[in-house]
Amino acid sequence: MLDVIITVMVLVSVLIIRSQRARRLPYGLYKLEDLVTLIIATLLIIVAVEVGAEGLGNIPRTVSLTPALIQLLSLPPLGLSAYLKVKASEIINSPSLRANGLHTVGDVLEGGGVALGLLIFSYTSSYMAYQASTLVAIAGMMVAAYEAGHDSILSILDLPKDKNMLRKLSSLIESVASESKLVSLKARWAGPVIFVEAALRAPPLRTVEDVSIVCRRITDLLKREVPSIADVIIMVKPSTRNNFTVCIPLDEPLPSTTISQHFGKAKYFLIARIREGKVHDMETLENRYKEEKLRNVPAVLLVGARVAESLYRKGVTDVIVYNIGEVAYSLLLRHKVVIWKTDELMQARDLLKEFLSFKLERLQEPTLRNLG
Repeated sequence: MLDVIITVMVLVSVLIIRSQRARRLPYGLYKLEDLVTLIIATLLIIVAVEVGAEGLGNIPRTVSLTPALIQLLSLPPLGLSAYLKVKASEIINSPSLRANGLHTVGDVLEGGGVALGLLIFSYTSSYMAYQASTLVAIAGMMVAAYEAGHDSILSILDLPKDKNMLRKLSSLIESVASESKLVSLKARWAGPVIFVEAALRAPPLRTVEDVSIVCRRITDLLKREVPSIADVIIMVKPSTRNNFTVCIPLDEPLPSTTISQHFGKAKYFLIARIREGKVHDMETLENRYKEEKLRNVPAVLLVGARVAESLYRKGVTDVIVYNIGEVAYSLLLRHKVVIWKTDELMQARDLLKEFLSFKLERLQEPTLRNLG
């Protein structure tokens, strides 16, 4: 009767996790297999305790080979049933069916121990041999219960079932997201599948498109290398920059000077080095390219390009502009220099305060066309 009940439970769980509803609610319904597996393991322990109480407490008074022979005859079909269940569980990847197979293995061990005990008892009339064989049967069932239940307990408690799998997943993620840092990784087992949750810290200034491409590559790689993965969730944490080298174009070499109306035509550039949110030092550079001319090349285009290159070589990471042309804008972006926009002709020192307070917006396109 117990075997019939267990078989029905397994069939119901297998059918449910392969239903359309399980596709909508996979994590919760897939846990049903773990619950059934745990119930089977618990029943194995109960049966082992019952066998111990009956076998060790009530030694038979009569000696007969008939019970032993009957028990021996039951072992081949039980063994075949256990083998088929375990094999079928591997084919359909069902932990509950595997637990059912291990339960049947427990029945085989129980029957074998009882049969051996009855045989030895019938020939020797030794109570100790009977008790020893009973203990062997109990031990076999307890081992089967452990094999069937320890994974289900870990799964229900959301604890890792396989630390080697976690190391493998971590290695795969890091091979793709080499520029990002893997902050955390969790694998949640639910029945036959794994749900992966990872958190990455993206490098500064990465766009949403850049990060989404990396996440897609990670998901594809994990599912390709580990077929049992059902879903991958990746949370991306942005990185904040604490150190900046900010450039502000000026027409006079003083922090109290108003920002120049055009980036490339500015006479001076204020370079402020910011460390841990505070201005560390400042210097003023003269724009030595502002008067430069080249035959057949518009001077303003040449100036914008030369200025952008020189500031990049100087280590500038951010520039604040009122107006900027296409050439300078494009070159700064190519060098991953962040361009911030101000709509007011403010003093340089006030712009630095606005920058440190995160009140400026990033410029999305040049404000002047066909100009440096």
